[in-house]
Amino acid sequence: MNIINTLIREYAGQLRFFGTVFVVLFLMATGDFLSRVLVLRETDRWAFAAPPKVTFPAAPSADVVDGLMLRWFPPPKVEESTPAFREVQLEAVFKTPAVQRAAMLVLGATPDQPAERRLVSVGEIIEGWTVSSISLGMVVLARDTETKELKLFPVR
Repeated sequence: MNIINTLIREYAGQLRFFGTVFVVLFLMATGDFLSRVLVLRETDRWAFAAPPKVTFPAAPSADVVDGLMLRWFPPPKVEESTPAFREVQLEAVFKTPAVQRAAMLVLGATPDQPAERRLVSVGEIIEGWTVSSISLGMVVLARDTETKELKLFPVR
């Protein structure tokens, strides 16, 4: 008991200060609670009231909208040009029972067409070119006076 009395005498000022702070905080919390929860509220605020009526302007006609869209986003200019050339590559050369020699050609993709494979034999027409000959590692395409050689393993 002697130690407790000594501590109380030495720290009496601090204990009084913290006690006062505690009492003030307790009173503030109690006042806040009473003002938020236990105070009578105005019930007329809880009554339903219809929202005010809002009028919107009439929507523009479709012709006006179309005209604005064409002015803001004009259509792309269409240029008349030759169709895009499709790159042709030789993929395989082999024999089939129906034809002496056949070749598998890969036609490259263009913006209008996807890439595709075609099995061709001599005399067929691919993209305006005629298959003139098929040898073991090469296919020769001809158009008018031009010729084009497609090699199976081209040297780069």
